[in-house]
Amino acid sequence: MKDPTTNHVGSLVFSRFSSTVFVPLRTAIAEILTSEFSYSDESAADYSDQKVGDIFGYIENRMSDDRDNGVAAHLQLDGDSDDAFLKHIGSPAVSEYLKRLKLIHPTDFEVFCGKVLSAMGANRSEVTGRSNDQGIDFFANELSICTPSSVGARIHIVGQAKRYTDGLISETDIRKFVGGAIKRVSDPKDKVYRAERLAPVIYAYWTTSDFDAGGLKFAKAIGLWHLNGMGLTQLAMRHGVEI
Repeated sequence: MKDPTTNHVGSLVFSRFSSTVFVPLRTAIAEILTSEFSYSDESAADYSDQKVGDIFGYIENRMSDDRDNGVAAHLQLDGDSDDAFLKHIGSPAVSEYLKRLKLIHPTDFEVFCGKVLSAMGANRSEVTGRSNDQGIDFFANELSICTPSSVGARIHIVGQAKRYTDGLISETDIRKFVGGAIKRVSDPKDKVYRAERLAPVIYAYWTTSDFDAGGLKFAKAIGLWHLNGMGLTQLAMRHGVEI
């Protein structure tokens, strides 16, 4: 069996670790390997000893990304790469909200994403439910950058919503959505997604799970508004959106 990449293992530790007491990072890595990849205890321990430094760096970078994106930390990482400990410090209310969000129907999750945009001040938000919409699940018009705002300061949001319990969003997933969405939105006859030609369009990919390393890197590179389950939950709760 081919070993999973350190970024893949790191993304699983980052998104699924839940202990509220400090646990050695090596132990957290080994638990992921045994539960998700059917490693033996001995093989998991060997992998963890060899790769702990790389995974420590991955988690540090993800925590830094969250800070840059305004997402409150849900993990605390202490120590150095050779002797690191990890603890979950997220709010129990946030954790419970996200747990409930993962259980709703995928169509209801699309509606939920529209409600978040409405709560943020979008003039109109809808889910599509249409055929030939190139993967577009929800959109919103006239989300103002400032008040008062000109046409050029009123943003259109075009997004895909993935209600996953565990699966990670990959670069391929994002490329498929963005390519199709750009094709759909750039149609000069379109009066749904681009009613005002001067208004900038932001492409969004929101999920209840998380992005794998390749997906996250690509999302950042193209300026995609990407929200994982934790980031979306915190945003929704700040705006008082109920499930």
